[in-house]
Amino acid sequence: MLEKVTTRLKTNNYDLLIQIGICLILFLTSVFIRIALRTWFSSHYDTSTYFSLEGYQWEVYNDPEVYYQHFLYAFKYESWNPYAFDREFPLTDYVYGPYFVFFLVIISYFIDIFYPGLPRLDRAWMAVTFTPLIFDSITTVFIYLILLKKPQNGKRNKLNQFYSLFAAVIFIFMPLVLFYNDFIFLNSYMFTTFAVISFYYLQKSKYKLSAFFIVLSVLTKLNSLFLVPLWFLYLFRLDRRIALKYLTYLIIFFFLLSFPWILIKPFSYVWLQVWPGGTYNTIFSISSTYKTWSTTPFHALLFWEMEGLAKVYYYLNMAYVPLLLFLILSYFTILLKANHFQKKESSFISFQAMFIIGVHVFLSRGNYKYYDSFFIPFVILALASRAQDFDKKWVGLGLFVVFTGWISLLSIWIIVKVKWLHIFYTILMMLTMVVTFDIPLHTAFYRKKNYKDLFDYIKIQLKEIKENRFKKREKRKEKKNSKHK
Repeated sequence: MLEKVTTRLKTNNYDLLIQIGICLILFLTSVFIRIALRTWFSSHYDTSTYFSLEGYQWEVYNDPEVYYQHFLYAFKYESWNPYAFDREFPLTDYVYGPYFVFFLVIISYFIDIFYPGLPRLDRAWMAVTFTPLIFDSITTVFIYLILLKKPQNGKRNKLNQFYSLFAAVIFIFMPLVLFYNDFIFLNSYMFTTFAVISFYYLQKSKYKLSAFFIVLSVLTKLNSLFLVPLWFLYLFRLDRRIALKYLTYLIIFFFLLSFPWILIKPFSYVWLQVWPGGTYNTIFSISSTYKTWSTTPFHALLFWEMEGLAKVYYYLNMAYVPLLLFLILSYFTILLKANHFQKKESSFISFQAMFIIGVHVFLSRGNYKYYDSFFIPFVILALASRAQDFDKKWVGLGLFVVFTGWISLLSIWIIVKVKWLHIFYTILMMLTMVVTFDIPLHTAFYRKKNYKDLFDYIKIQLKEIKENRFKKREKRKEKKNSKHK
């Protein structure tokens, strides 16, 4: 007996060391490949202007030079407070969570160690350009860890380990992530990493850590905000008590991580962190005057000269109708199919990827091309997990290669095609995720059993709440009676 336990411990320790080694190699490989590809790209193409190639439209912004670099510098060296809302201060356009500039500053301290002789502003710029490499490489590692299943009888499934590694390596070379995060340093990488880590812990049922990292993601940039109710409803449908605990953790971490900024102007701070933006940024025009503005489906319709349909969508969008309808349908689907998702994790991951893309398609304030890099890790997770469901491994592998190739092609089109068609290509990516749904998910709204199970569950929960209230009242009565005696 003792020998078996000792052997198992040795095997587990040996496996742990191997996995740590693989994660370290993945991280370093990701960093070096991204640096090499960035060096090659910058030597061949000019990314300093909006139009870089004849006939193509690179959506390039100067945010890193104009904003991020100076945010970092002011926060680190000039005691700048991004949430003072002081309109006389030159840096009043800070629309991110506090941890975006905070982690830029952390990376800058490492730059200070290795390049102490450089001027401060140059070191700030180096931090802005190096931080995406670190965060994207961390995401690479967590893609591997999310897909990696526990060993059975001390042995790992070789096919699963292959998919986990293959998916992580594919992520390293995904065009959207490379171009917008690692080549031109736009801001989607940081909140994406924290959202992926949060999902890893959600998957492991470590709800406190999951809540911590999703709050950290939202307090970096709020694109991941819509995942919070999705995950909460998923947990609520499975176990009300766990869901309420998760909600409690979310609230506690939001306020803890918001100190001291929330104390300055609480309403302005909270509004900035949780309001996804109005429709003021979506202009009914495809004029080059608005080339730096966000895009929505009506821009594609205008580009195709379907002005009537474009106007209909425009007015619906002004009332937030498309986004609200999409959210209602998605959240209701979670309530209908949570039990199925628990049994078949790949189905939940596919649905989650579709949801993340869909939110950005229908986002009332519009979407920017560089936000799309947020989708990519979740898309790769969906494709890799779904491919492992096939009994014939070569069929699964073949489909995985074909679909990841298709996503890569869509990514390139999103980068180089005219921006007014951006949402059209994003919709194609969303529909690709819909194709990966299994039959129970496709038929979620057509099966009476789904509605019956949901209503039965709600009845049980309401009954439990009623019984608990009754018990509390009885206890209070007993206490009062005992006092009178």
